[in-house]
Amino acid sequence: MSDRVFRSPRTVSAAGAIIPARLAQQYARVLWRELPGGEIEVATRDGARVERLRVHHDGSTTPAGTSTHRPRKLQMMGFAVVAVGAATVALAARSTLSRGGWLIVAFGLLVAAAVVYDLAEDLASHLDDELGAEYEWHEPTDLHGWTPQTTAQLTAVEKIATGHGGVAHVANLGLPTIEVRTDADVYVLDETGQVQLHERKKLFQRSPRTDGPDWIEIRTRISDN
Repeated sequence: MSDRVFRSPRTVSAAGAIIPARLAQQYARVLWRELPGGEIEVATRDGARVERLRVHHDGSTTPAGTSTHRPRKLQMMGFAVVAVGAATVALAARSTLSRGGWLIVAFGLLVAAAVVYDLAEDLASHLDDELGAEYEWHEPTDLHGWTPQTTAQLTAVEKIATGHGGVAHVANLGLPTIEVRTDADVYVLDETGQVQLHERKKLFQRSPRTDGPDWIEIRTRISDN
């Protein structure tokens, strides 16, 4: 079992830290990485077009470059390799493999084809090929429109969510503090991310409704299983 892990930047202002999440509401694929000096770079893909944006400490942005993602070419090359491999195995061992053995070979080739397809579609692989794999790319947290007061507050909420199965709910209290709830705990955080109040939920106390306007889901992990 593997998980998809989400995270927001921590080295820029709150205005900059939420940019990857905001862009993820517009584009099907968005990744970000931290640059030397603490600024970040965000990459978006729209069809075959990949655009990169540099986000400065104050939240301002400048274009960082564009490129073309060519997954079809990579897929064709990968499937050609798989086909050649299948033909080679067939010629070399057609008289020695049983029917069950051929099924194993066919299954292995299908797995190889699926891996090739995933690599061809992967934005991070494209970016590593273009820019080098020196820095790790991250998938942004889906903030569902929530705007934290500070980066520290955002980081604290994500830490709470990660510690409770990858999900928490946030509500603004109309004060310099926010309330964060999980299935088992209630937290009140200030703008610096410090916990001002922590209580265990009472037995049978309901979790906040996720479809209401007052509570916003923050999710930092989704199981692929």
